Amino acid sequence: MIELKEFERILSDIQQYTEIGNAVDRLVEQVCSDFPPVNLFGLAQQHISNTLGLLRHIFNDKSDWIAYWVWELDFGDRDELTAVTENGKEIPLKTTKDLYTMLIKAGVE
Repeated sequence: MIELKEFERILSDIQQYTEIGNAVDRLVEQVCSDFPPVNLFGLAQQHISNTLGLLRHIFNDKSDWIAYWVWELDFGDRDELTAVTENGKEIPLKTTKDLYTMLIKAGVE
């Protein structure tokens, strides 16, 4: 198991890398508007997927909550989706700590 601070650092790195990649892709699209999309920074996507896969394995995240939080909840930034309901119980998913807590509890139960 990894500690909360390390989990937060990893997800923060992934978020920063994703944001930089999106910015680079938008810039390339503006500069090279006559060419089809290049997605230069998308080459890093495999490394991000591998890292998320390792986290999924470490936390035994069979429901893939980590990837859901990263991609569907946009790293917890989607205001309309700050919690999920599981077994009739609302579980907050706004922060990395919320996600970590949920994963730890799911592993214990």
